[in-house]
Amino acid sequence: LYHWMRANSGSFAKTLPFAIHNIGGIANLTYITRNQRRIIAFDTGPGNALIDMAAERVTNDRMKFDKDGKLAASALQSIDWRTIESLGKHSFFRAPPPKSTGRELFSAAFLRRIPGRGPALVANATALTAHTMAKAHVEFILKKGRVLNGIFAAGGGARNPTLLRLFSREIARLSGEEIPIGVLPDTFAPAQYLEAMAFARLGYEALKGNAVSMAIVTGAVEDAFGAGIFPGENYRRILKRLDLT
Repeated sequence: LYHWMRANSGSFAKTLPFAIHNIGGIANLTYITRNQRRIIAFDTGPGNALIDMAAERVTNDRMKFDKDGKLAASALQSIDWRTIESLGKHSFFRAPPPKSTGRELFSAAFLRRIPGRGPALVANATALTAHTMAKAHVEFILKKGRVLNGIFAAGGGARNPTLLRLFSREIARLSGEEIPIGVLPDTFAPAQYLEAMAFARLGYEALKGNAVSMAIVTGAVEDAFGAGIFPGENYRRILKRLDLT
């Protein structure tokens, strides 16, 4: 909902339809058109989760993540694309949206299925992430005949140039199209703060009594509030400041 609100304001509206791919521990995409009821949004699978675990493992916990994608970049020739394709056929990736996932699936146990040692493990984890992100756009957006003018990356993964390069490669390979991919502009929202800004706005909308959980995204029967407001001692003071009294 927040993505749609921002995308339909100012200069961004003229570039619709486009997608935002938020790459946190788990990656999720939002496909946005002018029509709010045509939003498509779902988790695509691992974002930084497997890459971070691989970086920790190969550096004996000296690195908590692959800074600037350098570990992966040093071993791109070691990527086992046949195995990546096979892992990409996992039932979660094939299931149509709406869907969501978490680290309970993309865990250390899943990482053991990814080939490679040292930087090669990080490269393969990065390749799987890029492949499944791209596959989500191809299978559930492009192959459904939907127009996609571009993809904006957000979240911590947007700062990993190796991941974005492989993502772009996989989009082109799987779709046969050159879809522009870039980092979300700060004028939309600073990429690393997008989720925080979204939840602040959703909280504000819920405070006003507006539904913020969209049935078209969740698969529920109807839109829902998706929030609980529990007044504290300063509740009336806050409402007054927000001009909601």
